[in-house]
Amino acid sequence: MAGIPLAARGYIAGAAACAAACAAPACAPGSGTPWGAVALLAALYALCERAAPWAGTFFPVLLAAALLLPPPPPRRSPPYPERWSRP
Repeated sequence: MAGIPLAARGYIAGAAACAAACAAPACAPGSGTPWGAVALLAALYALCERAAPWAGTFFPVLLAAALLLPPPPPRRSPPYPERWSRP
């Protein structure tokens, strides 16, 4: 790691921090993330990378994962705020 410039280390640390900030809402309790499906797709991606290193990257697997996972459930909120309550 001695050969990596300090600016590159900072850039990598910043990118990792931004990725963690983007993933934090999915890891929160009660977020409704389907961890079984996430684990299955991650295992499929890892298997594809190991089984065929000559075939290049398997980014289409990640794209399919992003499109096939269901969106998070909507949060329940009252239709009107308290100050707008109907008489």
